[in-house]
Amino acid sequence: MIGYNEYVTQLNVIYHSGQLQDVSNCEFVKMLPGGDALEARFKYISTPECNINTSVYSLEVLIQYDTTFQEPQLAFRLWQWDHNVYKLYYELENTPLQTQLPPWFVVNIDLISNEPWYIVGVCDTPEVVGSSALDQEHYMERWMAVYLLHWIHLLPCK
Repeated sequence: MIGYNEYVTQLNVIYHSGQLQDVSNCEFVKMLPGGDALEARFKYISTPECNINTSVYSLEVLIQYDTTFQEPQLAFRLWQWDHNVYKLYYELENTPLQTQLPPWFVVNIDLISNEPWYIVGVCDTPEVVGSSALDQEHYMERWMAVYLLHWIHLLPCK
């Protein structure tokens, strides 16, 4: 659990650190108006080994604050390149994304601002993000490593 003000401060530190921008398949990272949500997009390519035709996808990620659980929330959606335009893609099955998501992720689809997103259920236990004062000081760094960075770089991008 992290308080809203501390979450905003730490999220801005991560944004300005370039940590997400340094991921090799990152297309963009931006802080949304209000400074309490971050959006990023990562490009990846599925190949015939993934049981579907070669396709180009863009994974849009949204990190925002869940006031009920007082924790960050990871949401994402998948876009597929189709005839010179990205179209929202609703199927995770048979994409590299499905196989790269951590098996302990509980993923549901819900609306954010009246648009469909996959939402990863939050469960920030002390075992996941730590419980000491130092852990709290770096809560968002640990959360980002656990919930995003450890699997996002595994997506094929060439």
